[in-house]
Amino acid sequence: MHSGRQVATHDTSAAPCADDPQWREKMLDVQQVAAYLSVSTQLIYALSREGRIPHYRIGSLLRYRRDEIDAWLIQHHRDSVTNGSKNNMKWR
Repeated sequence: MHSGRQVATHDTSAAPCADDPQWREKMLDVQQVAAYLSVSTQLIYALSREGRIPHYRIGSLLRYRRDEIDAWLIQHHRDSVTNGSKNNMKWR
């Protein structure tokens, strides 16, 4: 019996896969992201908990894609320049 609800489907042929070594190489853990951004791991945990930084939760682990972190940094830089605080990036 059809309920009338539409279910979103995704083309999994183009989806990233944890079995793909290139995709795994782009994944970072909390310590790597903190080092990459020159901030504390506590800040990365807080940003993740608040949903302010793109991340993936795999069980109890947090993982980050380098390309998404780079895009997030660019967006935050644009926001800080637009808001007139070019030298004071806000981690929001």
